[in-house]
Amino acid sequence: MESSRQARDWLTPRRPRVLLRAWAEGQHRLWLGYEAEGARPFGLDADEHAAVLALCDLSDDERAQAIRS
Repeated sequence: MESSRQARDWLTPRRPRVLLRAWAEGQHRLWLGYEAEGARPFGLDADEHAAVLALCDLSDDERAQAIRS
């Protein structure tokens, strides 16, 4: 039963979203760490971090609004 549930998680957007969130968190911590050390930041800044998390929060059939820079 448990392996069936795990297989379903891999076949849905849930698992990739979990992985993407974890990656974004790590990248943002990297940015904050470099910034705190006074070094040139590398990773995701606050806006990029928020954008990735917003993408993860969209439902499967929901479209994101276009952002113009």
